[in-house]
Amino acid sequence: MNSARDFMVVVKKGFISLLILSTLACNEQVCPEVDVTLITEKDVYDLMDSWLEAMRTNNSKQLKQILDDSWSYTGGSDGTTSNKEQALEGFESADGETTMLALNLTDTQIKLYGDIAIVTALEEFVTVNHKTKDTITSFIRFTDVYQKRGNKVIALTTHTSPILVDKNKK
Repeated sequence: MNSARDFMVVVKKGFISLLILSTLACNEQVCPEVDVTLITEKDVYDLMDSWLEAMRTNNSKQLKQILDDSWSYTGGSDGTTSNKEQALEGFESADGETTMLALNLTDTQIKLYGDIAIVTALEEFVTVNHKTKDTITSFIRFTDVYQKRGNKVIALTTHTSPILVDKNKK
């Protein structure tokens, strides 16, 4: 080898040969295929319906089945985050002063990536305070990440952004 250029040609040829050999050597025994069950829009909508039902009926057991043990939430108005256990504790210890009257999703967008789905939507929820008799309508924009494992779809993470603008005013 007379120059750095000749050296680089040898290195490139060696690298390309190594890539070709590793590709040819990767058979079913050496490089098994990963078993991924593809998530579908129906899977996503089924999980969303189940989650909404759990929220509407205050069913913490159903919610526990929806959230993966590693589930995390970000988006609290004070910047806090929570995990599955904290969310379920808060859900179960609700004081009963308020009742959810309506929970609706609009502008739902779903992006599928193999066994993963990323969901965004606008959520409107209406609650009534039993003490004051006030009815409050709130809006949030959320992003959820779901994964299909075998035949089960679970929520991995949720992020919400409250919408402070009164959506009832035109």
